[in-house]
Amino acid sequence: MMLSYPTVVKGNYAIKLSTWNGSVIAVADHLKDPTKFFIKHFTDIDDGAAYLDFIIEKDLRDGGY
Repeated sequence: MMLSYPTVVKGNYAIKLSTWNGSVIAVADHLKDPTKFFIKHFTDIDDGAAYLDFIIEKDLRDGGY
């Protein structure tokens, strides 16, 4: 069964997370630069959280564009 969580905005990203069979699927849309849109698959929720934190912090350090 797929479980989807509400979309959240963190930094310049709108992020939608879903879980399915123990995996995490992240869909993220950059609010200022549509070329930074991505879909990622993680088998471990901690890996997914670390990746999202890294991408958001990197984007903010780079000025958000």
